[in-house]
Amino acid sequence: MSRTPADGGSLKSDQDDPRFVFGHKTRLVILLLSTVSFMFVICNVVALNFSVICIFKQDQNGHFTHNLSVPHRHQKKELLYTATEQNWLFSANAIGILTGTFPITYLTIKMGAKKVITIYGMTSAISTLLMPVAIHTGYVVAFICRAFQGFGVAITFPAMGSIVAEWATVRKSGTYAAWMSTYLQLAQVFTMPVAGTLCESSVGWPATFYIQGSITFVLFVAFWFFYEDSPSRHRFVSRKELSTLQKNKTIRSLEESRHDKVPYKAILTDKAIIGILLSFFGTSVGFQIFFQYGPIYLNQVQGYDIRKTGAIAALPFIVAVVAKLIGGPCVDKIPFLGDKARIILFASVTQYSLAAVMLLLALLPIGEQTWLLVCYNAAIALSGLNLVTASKAAQMISGRFIHFIMALNMFTTSIIILFVPMMVAVFAPNGDPAEWAGMFIGVAVLIVIVTTIFNATARVEPATWAEESTDHPARHRPAIFHLNVGILNVKPKRKVYKVTPTPSYHSRGEKLDENIKN
Repeated sequence: MSRTPADGGSLKSDQDDPRFVFGHKTRLVILLLSTVSFMFVICNVVALNFSVICIFKQDQNGHFTHNLSVPHRHQKKELLYTATEQNWLFSANAIGILTGTFPITYLTIKMGAKKVITIYGMTSAISTLLMPVAIHTGYVVAFICRAFQGFGVAITFPAMGSIVAEWATVRKSGTYAAWMSTYLQLAQVFTMPVAGTLCESSVGWPATFYIQGSITFVLFVAFWFFYEDSPSRHRFVSRKELSTLQKNKTIRSLEESRHDKVPYKAILTDKAIIGILLSFFGTSVGFQIFFQYGPIYLNQVQGYDIRKTGAIAALPFIVAVVAKLIGGPCVDKIPFLGDKARIILFASVTQYSLAAVMLLLALLPIGEQTWLLVCYNAAIALSGLNLVTASKAAQMISGRFIHFIMALNMFTTSIIILFVPMMVAVFAPNGDPAEWAGMFIGVAVLIVIVTTIFNATARVEPATWAEESTDHPARHRPAIFHLNVGILNVKPKRKVYKVTPTPSYHSRGEKLDENIKN
């Protein structure tokens, strides 16, 4: 039997199998391509976060050339941007993310994820290629270009939610989300040492933007030609892989999917969703301090030179990637515990440990370089792990509205990116270690509070608003059917169905099967 999915593709019959199917693992190619593409979107933002410490004024008039790298050892140069100007450039990224977040849900419904992701990715690529020219032209132009970089970043969280929902199995959704979210850490691993090396080379800091912008452009061209919003449409997905991806997922009729409205009030008043958003907010404050100010903290507060700063700033993100590769499967497979218990346990161990590490960073005396680096590495690795539990819980609760939850998280991120420079300017205006210690203590307290709230409100069962249509009375709505290995036996035969990301557990599936028979 074959059926036509909502996106216009058709379910593959045995005769439809392509000759080349990537060993029935096309979903892993999608994971790799998406992760690397999003990684370079973040790389483009990180490039300026590092480059601000090696962009110097050329003369008293403030002019500089593109091949200027670092000042001569015997001639002290003035940085092009003051601390206030640096903070506003960091904030421009947040303004771009805010602007880009609002239309995502509407554009995705109207155009599909593939087109929207490509448009946002190309915006990041082009604005990065133009950044050296913008910096040379003037501060306002650089600010605008930086905002467009942030606009491109806005798609990464919602896109990750959509891709995991379509291209991961229900059983391994936590692992898939954890591995895919490594793009945040991999961006730092790539850009920090590259930018540090290029800053002290003959080609200078502009090369970082030209190299990364070009790679981003190529990646999103590849994304456009290879990615599909639904596995059922992909030319390299076999029937076997499609069955694997659709197993134990629910399907809904195309008519209902097209007319559904996001239940904003129900989502925003759901205690579990509020707990997820608060948890994400608290941990993200800590993560963004290191993400935006890591190079500045190491260079100007701890006294590392530029080349060492690049290498040291990248190291903890390598640790964070390894932690996510291990942590993702743990959330899915910790034995003898249910989904809720696993999520609470993982969140407690990682986030309370993060708070403890932040306190250690605050209390370490000056000169304890070894322990500083240990705590610095641990803090960044642990802050990245929060996304594993938050995203898995959000997927299990919100189902087909996961894109909106992830858009809320991206909105939260943009607020934090906007807020962190102001926080640094207020609490650490002189870059003094004691001032930074005060910030670390405040963040540690915040993390303890939000993690406790997350644990108290955690839930893994799909919410009522995620299972019901929001603008059709129940008696007029088509049923939600249980899809088992791609085989659907329902009436009427002419209905068109779409697979949605809502997990269908066996107990619910049995109920749905009974409803179908009735």
